[in-house]
Amino acid sequence: MNISSSARQYFAFIIFTCALCVFFYGVYETKLWSQNQWTADGKNWLMLVATVTFFATLGLSKRYGFSILVFIAAVYLTSFGGFSPLVGTVLIFLSAFYLGGKLFNWLDVEIASSHTESIYKVIVGLAVILGLTQFIVRVPINYSSVYIAIYSILGCLGAKSFFEKHPLRAAPLLTNLKSDGVATWLLIFAVTLNFIVCVKPEVSPDGLSLRLWIPTFIETNQQWRFSIENSVNAFLPNGAELLFTAGYFLGDEIGARLVNLSTFLTTATLLYFKLGRSVSYARRLILAAFISTPLIGLESGSLFVEHIWTMFLFGAGMLVFERVEFHRKWTLIALLLSAALATKVITVFTIPIFLLVFFSQLDKKSLAGIWKWVVLWLILAFAIGGAPYLSALYYTGNPVFPFMNDVFKAEGFWSDVPFTNLRYETDVNWITLIYDLTFYSPNYIEGKVGTFGFHWLLFTPAALFCIKKGNTITLFSVAMIISLFVGVFPQQAYLRYILPALPFAVILLVTFFNLLESKPALLRISAAVLSCIVALNIYFFSSSGWNHTNLVDSDFNEYVKQHAPERVFADYLNRVDPKGKTLFVGRFYAAGFKGEVVADNWYFPAHAAVIRAAYASLLGNPAPDLLGYAKKEKIKYVISSFTELKTRPNLSEHLDHYFDIVFTVGDYVLYVLPERSKFGTELALNTDFQFGLDKWLGTGNLLSESAKLVVIEDELFYQRISVIEETEYLLSYRVACDQNAQLRLQVNWSKADNEFISTSINVEACDGTSGIYSKQVRAPKAASFATIYAMSHNGVKIAFEKISLMR
Repeated sequence: MNISSSARQYFAFIIFTCALCVFFYGVYETKLWSQNQWTADGKNWLMLVATVTFFATLGLSKRYGFSILVFIAAVYLTSFGGFSPLVGTVLIFLSAFYLGGKLFNWLDVEIASSHTESIYKVIVGLAVILGLTQFIVRVPINYSSVYIAIYSILGCLGAKSFFEKHPLRAAPLLTNLKSDGVATWLLIFAVTLNFIVCVKPEVSPDGLSLRLWIPTFIETNQQWRFSIENSVNAFLPNGAELLFTAGYFLGDEIGARLVNLSTFLTTATLLYFKLGRSVSYARRLILAAFISTPLIGLESGSLFVEHIWTMFLFGAGMLVFERVEFHRKWTLIALLLSAALATKVITVFTIPIFLLVFFSQLDKKSLAGIWKWVVLWLILAFAIGGAPYLSALYYTGNPVFPFMNDVFKAEGFWSDVPFTNLRYETDVNWITLIYDLTFYSPNYIEGKVGTFGFHWLLFTPAALFCIKKGNTITLFSVAMIISLFVGVFPQQAYLRYILPALPFAVILLVTFFNLLESKPALLRISAAVLSCIVALNIYFFSSSGWNHTNLVDSDFNEYVKQHAPERVFADYLNRVDPKGKTLFVGRFYAAGFKGEVVADNWYFPAHAAVIRAAYASLLGNPAPDLLGYAKKEKIKYVISSFTELKTRPNLSEHLDHYFDIVFTVGDYVLYVLPERSKFGTELALNTDFQFGLDKWLGTGNLLSESAKLVVIEDELFYQRISVIEETEYLLSYRVACDQNAQLRLQVNWSKADNEFISTSINVEACDGTSGIYSKQVRAPKAASFATIYAMSHNGVKIAFEKISLMR
């Protein structure tokens, strides 16, 4: 039956109305109104961002708003990391533009739209950089000075080429703003939110244990070393991490995060130009809905790899339909697919779709001399896309290490059962999938209700009804979406792994709005609803991750302490012992350690089994004990959580006996294996404190009885440290006393000018055995220093084995 265009419009709108009813049912069922994630400070920042972007949007209509936004962004960014991250990111993308342009010239490729061609050049250039970096990191030349020199030269050449092609003038985004100001405001608002979460420090375990760890490892060692002992990370596809490495060398951590965000903005810009001749404000609203998706914010606010992966896949998909000579076009597509494959193995699920399109576009004319091009495509595939897998095959015998190791049997990693990621093995109901993703997001991602965004549920059903009205790009988009969902979700229903489906889904949404273009009333109603949905996405932007509940934390150290205490330990150990080896117990390790790090998890298979055997020895089993393992492996520091230690009381007792606590941050504790004849004291995050006895002042025999501070009769020892006013501290100590002894620990609080404020005194009686005591004290208002006195209260010998004052 042939349905008229007018009837199709009304049918689509009826489906859209039904979806709206389902949406309100979901709101009622899941009590969406009570799911607010923002803290009070987060709400204040949200209002501030809304105000700034609103006035910038007004200014855009007079052509100075864009300058305002750039100025505000630059000031905001430099307050975190100076100019180098911004400059470094610009140099990388200008270098990509230059390299992509050279490849376009060599292949004699020309795209009809100059703006779209420039975006393709950047994406292709980033693929070239990824491929080259895979080989550069294997050579010990990875120094910041080398990267700065290379990217400065290429960046200057890229800037020259860019401004010759695009003279400074108003961008197309700045036109016709008076008629679609709300859409523009929401679009700028969404971009700004992604930018704010981008410049926050990395705190996700995944980002720290893999994504940021690779750049910091390369910086420390000047090259990428391959061994299972180093980490399983050495054999995972790490194309995105290599782009992060370039950003890291040019602009430290913020530089890496800006590279991540910039690749997403590249995808969004390409999407904007590929949405066709749709209604201007509808196109911007749809793009705003996409950018404001909380799942996108999760990716922008952490060093996950899906932004980069999506850019390569979407770029390849859009190139399929460009009017370029067959062989040359598919050379670029092969390059981008290879880069995507080097970033994530899930790319293989989309390859059949590209092959189908390839053979559908192949004709007799294209067959002429095709074998030469096929050889070139295979070289690109093996040199870029296959490099991580060939490396894994060479070093481990398993090309997809650590997966399928029950088949390939790589040594040094368990091979009796296949390795799987146990997260989000959710049973998928394909009929209610979009509804479930919208209102039951926690079943599919480390977020809360709303992480998937709310526009997909409303507009996707109507868009699917309009597919026949779309073009071949629409059908291709449907195929890509299906390949990702069907390829990924039956194995692991994880939202991050289908992120490249979202820009293709945006193309479907456009078909719905294009269909309504001849019905202005229906179009305005749909646009008004979509505007409300974008606002709702923004309101639930923080649902994607607990670290986004505050857009900005005034205290950088407090933010890191709360969300990633491992980074505090890394900074501390880099300062006091940059070559010390650290063991993590019960969780992933963090990036940024200059010394070697091992852990008892699957990232370190060569160590995990031995460490766990050492744990077993604490329960009486015949195996090496943890102390023996630590001495053999020259491990000096152990980091664990109190929660983890509570589940392993024997381990806790073992660590307390042989190791000294350095300091604690939140639930985490840092132990040190003390050197002989060294008294291990500790203070939380205090730069004035140093290990050893040189900070303790007094008249006693400091080195008597090995690692103990011995106080006899009227002797006393003291140490002066910095403190924070009105802050709670825990004064704790382990002592060995003679029978009937009494010890006294006193804390004198003083101001910055040393004026005395008050004192806290603690007196304990000992029974002749070793014991642990503690007392909670509070630094009074205006306190800047605390002087800790250790003394014998009744003249009997006291041996202090440990003293600490911890926040």
